[in-house]
Amino acid sequence: MGNQDSNKSGINALLVALFMAFLGLIALGYVLLSGGQIKLIEIGIGPIKFEPVINSSTANIITVRAPTIVVEKGNKDKSEALDNEDCWETVWDFNPTSLEEINNSLLNPLSSYYKTSFDSTQESLKILTNHQVSNFLADPNSFSWIRNSQVIPVEDATYRVIAWMKTENTMESHISVVAQNTFMQDIYINNTNQMAKAPPFPGNGSYEWIELRSLEFNPKDWNKDSSIMIIGINAGPSFNGGEAITWVGNIKLQKCIEN
Repeated sequence: MGNQDSNKSGINALLVALFMAFLGLIALGYVLLSGGQIKLIEIGIGPIKFEPVINSSTANIITVRAPTIVVEKGNKDKSEALDNEDCWETVWDFNPTSLEEINNSLLNPLSSYYKTSFDSTQESLKILTNHQVSNFLADPNSFSWIRNSQVIPVEDATYRVIAWMKTENTMESHISVVAQNTFMQDIYINNTNQMAKAPPFPGNGSYEWIELRSLEFNPKDWNKDSSIMIIGINAGPSFNGGEAITWVGNIKLQKCIEN
């Protein structure tokens, strides 16, 4: 009787393994047939963390759920986060529905290589450049750096940034969050002032609308002197020297309100 039970358990385990392998083959076939490819996307500051992303040019939606990031294709108007819905409250909202809204919310690009406009067909901020970069760290014009004009005070709370972006022929467009002290000086930790970011696209080139979400962060954990938060739109440079465009839709800075 014991041998029969053991044999049955072995057969069941084998069937489960075969079934999981079959599902894996289906997923691989989907990626290959759809023209997709497996990418790596940075989702952290400091020690870099990675999550695999299946990027398919033909799929209607790409959704990757990790503890603090969702990447989604084709839904730039989505306004609610998918995780921990009850605690999140929007404390700063950029919604570029007109040139007036853009001018009221943002300052001009820090880099003169980037030009901004309102794209009425996409209902978004359009950032255009032909600038190429060989060394991101050495070139001060690597990104557009367009910051918010409003003062966002810091609280001892958990925050995150959610942004909707689309790119054409660009490199590493993303949204940054910087902390400043009461003297409006950037606070650097480990040689970076980037407290958090909605990470770059999963590769260089052209992407349809994708939702980018930052890791959750507490400005007071970053530095106890954090007093003000700055949201920076960093459109990336040209991938090949041709015209490069980053479209930016809705950006939300959200705070978790504990019940």
